[in-house]
This record gives sequence, structure tokens and C-alpha cells, in this order.
Amino acid sequence: MRIARISPRSRPGHRSVRTLIAAVAVCGLVAACSTGGSSAGGDDQKTVVFLGFGSEYQKAMEKVTALFKQETGITVQYNPGVGSALLAKVQASKSNPTADAMWATPLTYVQGASQGLFAKLDPAIVNNLDKIDSGDREPGDLGVVMGNLEMGLMYNADEFKANNIPAPTSWADFWNPALKGHVAINSMDGAFAQIDFPEIVKIFGGSIDNMAPLWPKLKELKPSLAGIANDPASMNTLFQKKQAWLTDFSNARVYALAAQSGLPIEFVAPKEGAVAFPQPVAVVKNAPHGKAAQQFVNFLLTPEAQKIFATELFLRPVIDGVDLPADIAAKVGYGASAAGDSLVQPDTKKIAANLQSWSKSFNDAVG
Repeated sequence: MRIARISPRSRPGHRSVRTLIAAVAVCGLVAACSTGGSSAGGDDQKTVVFLGFGSEYQKAMEKVTALFKQETGITVQYNPGVGSALLAKVQASKSNPTADAMWATPLTYVQGASQGLFAKLDPAIVNNLDKIDSGDREPGDLGVVMGNLEMGLMYNADEFKANNIPAPTSWADFWNPALKGHVAINSMDGAFAQIDFPEIVKIFGGSIDNMAPLWPKLKELKPSLAGIANDPASMNTLFQKKQAWLTDFSNARVYALAAQSGLPIEFVAPKEGAVAFPQPVAVVKNAPHGKAAQQFVNFLLTPEAQKIFATELFLRPVIDGVDLPADIAAKVGYGASAAGDSLVQPDTKKIAANLQSWSKSFNDAVG
């Protein structure tokens, strides 16, 4: 059976494996990056040049930047792009930085930190670091997670019901014979698969250090695939055409697609545990407006900013005391629902170090 591989489009959180391979040789240098290279910048600290994702991500962040300007008088110049392109801008200007801070994917953060591109956050300025759980503080305080998405299962509830298929509860449901021809998976070129596959392999006795059991299972799955999506928009298309009924996706993407399309899709955390998809932010080393950038990072960790991220982007807050509507709190696993406490934390360093070999094995299995 020939599996449709959906053509890639630019979306945050999805990037080429090739842009990450450079991280492999230098992942051990993160600790060294935390010393040297002031980010204080020059005298003009009334502007922050911020690199971030586009579309709904930019709209939400611009609400935050408006509040930040009201409070501090500092203007944030927002430059949108996809993860790999944002990192490339910082890499290209390493000797003479033009950007002050960037929003990274879990894996572009690993690459940037390993290459010495980020400055250590100053606790005297970013004093909200004390409110952050240690799991959301990057090693050496070279960055900080400002919110978490959840990776789990997206399914078409109407199609499951019409075909008398029980609602999915596990990663193992990908291999449910009743779903033959209606399962979609994300390409290994995208961050969703890179984050999820090391968890999926565990149901077959593997681990992030032993991915071998996954590849024959993907080959076995191939006849059941409706398609392989290289980005979220392509996955949306498979569901809108009702070709796919089940995939792995972020909670935010599921809620956004449901709201925009009216599709009867739902998000469920697998019993093995939903996977955290962190959203790190970092200040560029030797940034021209480093002090202002540090102030901006600190503002991202305030209840006001965290509420916007949760309500607009479905990011789980990383601080306590954020007042969220009950439905939003339930969706992001915050407060009384406490779903966030059970999130599986991905080992992004190991993922980045193994992407080349995993990509080859993935393509051999389903290509």
C-alpha cells in the first residue's frame, strides 16, 4: 500500500532533522555556556527584538507585549518565523547579535544552548525564576520554560462511535485492526514524532536508548496508515477529509482545530501518560538589549502573561496562582485537575543526539 506523505509547510514546533544534527557533537557543552558573555547590552534598553512563532502564537504574544510596554515602557519588536529559521538567525549573527531573545522548540533550545548562543538568566532581574518548578528551569538557567503543551491522542469521536470502536486510551490503539486505513502518524522530520516516539516504543519493551522495537511495529502499521504528516496543517487536512480518525497531537492543536472546523475531535491523554512539549524562551548571549530582554523574560512568568498563554494557546502555566476559567484549567491540566503533574518529561538531549539514525530507521520502515 502506498502511503501518502503530506507535503511540509512552515509551522512552529516542526523542523528538519538536518538542522538539529549539529547539536549532537556539542550537547555536552551546555554547562560551559552558562559562564561568560554578558547579556547586559548597551545603554538603550527601551526595545527588545524578540524572535517567535507566527500565526496564533504571535497574536497571543503581542497581547503580552502590550501589557509589558504599559508596565515598563519597553517596546517588543516581534519577528515571527518557524523554529529552525529563528535559530538560524541567532546562529548567523553570533559574533554580532541582532536579536535579544527567542522562543524555541524543545529541540532548537538544546541546539542553541549547546552552541553557546544563550545568556544565563540573571536572578536579580528574572526574579520570578524562584516561582518556577525546577523541572521548568533549563540547566544553568540558560533559558526557562514559559508553558507546556501536552502530547497525546487526537481522535474523531463520531467516526469511532459510528463504527463501534471504543474511544482510544493508549498508544497501542494505533495498532487496533478496526482502525485500518484511518491512522495517521507524524513524520520523524517533525518535533511531534521526535517527542512521542521515545514514549510509544515503551509499550513494546523499548526505551529512548533502545528504539529498535519500534521500527518493525511501524512497518506492521504501514497498511493501516491514512497518511504521514510532515506538519500540523497537513494532519489537519487528513482529519478534515475524514481520512484519518486517530493520531498523536498536542492538546492545543486539537482544541484549535475543533474550534476552527467544528470537527467532532477530542484529545485524550494515553494511559501511559501525556508527554510534555515544553515552550522554552532564552536571552541571546551578548544581546544588544540584554537587560530589557531579561526583564521581558521575567514578565513572561507573571500571572498576567501566563493567563494569556493558557487561554489563547492552551499552555499549562509554570507558576502557581494563575486565575483560569474552569474549562481552560481542565484542558491544560492546571489547578484542581492537576493533569500536568502526570506529564512525561522528554529527554531532549538524547532525542537531538539520535535523530539522524532514527530518521533513517523511520524512513526504512514506512517510506
